[in-house]
Amino acid sequence: MRDALLADLSRRIRDYNARHDPRVVLDDDSFAAATTLMKEGVRRDGHGDERVMRRVVLPGRAEPVWIDPDALAVVATYLMLRGTVHSDPVLAPACRDTAWGVFELLYPVHRHWIPRPLWPAVKPDGPSDPLDDIEDLILEGGSDALAQALARLDATTVGDSGRRDYLRGLALRDRAAVPSRAAADRFADIDAATGILTACCAAPEPHPTWRALRRMALADAWEKRFLITGQSADLAAAESCAAQK
Repeated sequence: MRDALLADLSRRIRDYNARHDPRVVLDDDSFAAATTLMKEGVRRDGHGDERVMRRVVLPGRAEPVWIDPDALAVVATYLMLRGTVHSDPVLAPACRDTAWGVFELLYPVHRHWIPRPLWPAVKPDGPSDPLDDIEDLILEGGSDALAQALARLDATTVGDSGRRDYLRGLALRDRAAVPSRAAADRFADIDAATGILTACCAAPEPHPTWRALRRMALADAWEKRFLITGQSADLAAAESCAAQK
């Protein structure tokens, strides 16, 4: 049921964005689907389905909860659209407020499911996650930011070790693409990056979205290695990795 509801709600969002017909997000069936997905997308007791959910400790809560990030991202987007096009002066802001609350639940799990301009509004109170700060440096790019990201990774033991390894692989991969660096240094970085990201892909990961993200990162690393080495085997590795399901 979860997959069918998620597919239907996603289709409605696409239809609205294509045709701007408010009926596709205002009918009762779409709201019922969103309500069900939102209820099932947060499990506060017991163990969640690792194939679709992620375990996270929310701010102000001692016990971890299980979050379905794919479902909540679609629900929040739907509710924001519904609240924007709804003409009812009570229901419209209520939908938007609920959407903000869903985005706040989603942020600690995977903030990239949230439009970046909304991050400051939904970021939890208190100190930021050090690994999020490192990820921001990697996204910023450039020699200085990537060197700083790697230095922080060397100095920290906080957070999930698998995520730290993944971020290190990304930083090394991107630093290898900086053209001003010496060829030997670029090769050393991309060689280390492909090794780290290969290990990340080999680690157990039941969630299909995270598996796909790891494979995409590794495929990109192999492609960058090909651009440095010119070896056809590296390009073949990139194509093979991208083709995996």
